[in-house]
Amino acid sequence: MCGIFGAILFGDGEFDHQEVVQAQASLSHRGPDDSGTWLSKDRKVVLAHTRLSILDLDARSRQPFESRSKKSLLTYNGEIYNFREMVQSEPLPELRTTSDTEVLVELIERKGVDGLSQINGMFAFGFLSDHQLLLAVDPAGQKPLYTYWDGHLFAFSSEIKAFRALSKCHFDLDNEALAQFLVYGYVPLSKTLFRHIRKLPGGHFQIVHLTDGPRAIAKYWDLPRGERLKIEYSEATKELKRLMSVSVQRHLHSDVPLGSFLSGGVDSSVVSLEAARCMAPQPLHTFSASFALDGQAKLYDESLYAKIVSQKISSHHHVIQVDPHKENVRSLLKHFDEPFGDSSCVPTSQLCERTSQWVKVALSGDGGDELFGGYRRLRAAIWTECNKPLAHLISLSTHLFDFSQGSTPGYFIRFRNAIHHTLLERLNLWNIFFDEEDFFRTISRNRENLFLEAQHWEKLLADLEVGEQVLHFNFKTYLFSDLLPKIDRMSMLHGLEVRCPFLDKELIEFAFRLPTHFKLTTWKGKRILKDAYREELGSQIVDRPKKGFAFPIETFVNGQSQSTHFDHVRKHFPHAPESFSDIKGRNRYYKYFALLSLEDTLSEKYERSI
Repeated sequence: MCGIFGAILFGDGEFDHQEVVQAQASLSHRGPDDSGTWLSKDRKVVLAHTRLSILDLDARSRQPFESRSKKSLLTYNGEIYNFREMVQSEPLPELRTTSDTEVLVELIERKGVDGLSQINGMFAFGFLSDHQLLLAVDPAGQKPLYTYWDGHLFAFSSEIKAFRALSKCHFDLDNEALAQFLVYGYVPLSKTLFRHIRKLPGGHFQIVHLTDGPRAIAKYWDLPRGERLKIEYSEATKELKRLMSVSVQRHLHSDVPLGSFLSGGVDSSVVSLEAARCMAPQPLHTFSASFALDGQAKLYDESLYAKIVSQKISSHHHVIQVDPHKENVRSLLKHFDEPFGDSSCVPTSQLCERTSQWVKVALSGDGGDELFGGYRRLRAAIWTECNKPLAHLISLSTHLFDFSQGSTPGYFIRFRNAIHHTLLERLNLWNIFFDEEDFFRTISRNRENLFLEAQHWEKLLADLEVGEQVLHFNFKTYLFSDLLPKIDRMSMLHGLEVRCPFLDKELIEFAFRLPTHFKLTTWKGKRILKDAYREELGSQIVDRPKKGFAFPIETFVNGQSQSTHFDHVRKHFPHAPESFSDIKGRNRYYKYFALLSLEDTLSEKYERSI
């Protein structure tokens, strides 16, 4: 993994060398092993790179990388898993290195955008050739690429912080994005907190002409739609195991030590099982997080299950004790460069930090829930859509429960509040952060604007059956905007590359062509994945209830919340809580974490531009 940066100045002026150095230095944590810059003769175009060496450790693979013809330059972040196959199948020139970087630059020089469809990997890159810049991101959006455009300056980077080094960049707040953060706990899809900065979505590219600026973002890949495989369930199960094995084998290519995260859940257990099988007789290093086994922490600890799986696959297992009090959370949140409300970034950071002391690459089970429907809310959405009259009666019964008991369990409240909304709006409401707070109602004159993204996707996915709509929506939104940024920032913070075999392009396309009932039903998620690996992993692992990667946030909040006040948040939302003691309603600890992230973003990084 690496950090990439580039910029084009239109009109008068030129780039200051010191600003370019500062922009590159801001990404040094992503690539501590090497760095490089390229500046055009007129000093109006710059490319920069910081390198974490994984393949071809020699300095000859330093970036920005020049093609053999000397007509093209590439700054690239990621791994191309099928680059060796492309060397055999493509008419490439004689190669000077053994890196995927050189294969990528030669492929794109010859085929341009058409070459993107041949790549299987995780990547974000800037390719400069023929007076234009091509930007592209892998199908799932595993590797981040942010762009800045104000009509005079275009820039791109792995992280927003690089733009801060450029004095010509402006950080005007996007008020709608600010409001949406309070709904989702992250800024969704292509938006960021700042009006001039956008994220390039997974499976998309953008061309920028050096004379007249950027063209519209376009799509080169999408999830399969309406192309169901005609296959028996037993055959599909066998094919899934084959593709899983092939994907893990691809993801194991490395010139540095490699291991696997192992939580004891189905997804990480499947990945670790296949990795151990591929690496045998050499033992696989596996890593799991553990919390102190007392009080609330017992509810979060899964180390027992991870140990069971490690014994089954004979891995060299490492149990990492996570202590949220040892983490400078406010410093940690700054690495997202905008508000981020997923508190699981805290244990993720410590897991990555300790894992990086043993290996430089770790496999992860991320993506399994998105491919095979592992979330309870997806099944609930399908059931509600298919049983609307009964769902309506249940919602009425929760009112009776309210009246007679004086309170309603959280799940019933969420169910009731969303029952009369559309399918994808309902999914949003079940994940919403500040649905009951007074200050939430002041966010937008038209509260329905907060669900414009859901309405947009409902139009795009209207031709799909209900189950596929929720799977597509979850893959394009929650995975891209929450899970992938979390694992990218926390792993890169500690110089660790994390790879996700479930997000192999071939495996994604297979999963989304399967009949929906192969993957999830009203009562069961990840049906085919669990059936494929039940015999090897055992029912104790495969059939246990899903448990998200979380930590005892209550202990963390109670230990340090007294000193936190939301003064800068209240400048935008006068009715916002003043401190933790003023936060009401369900999930108050998670609300506190989200507000803490927003407060730090507004106060310490961008207050001057508000």
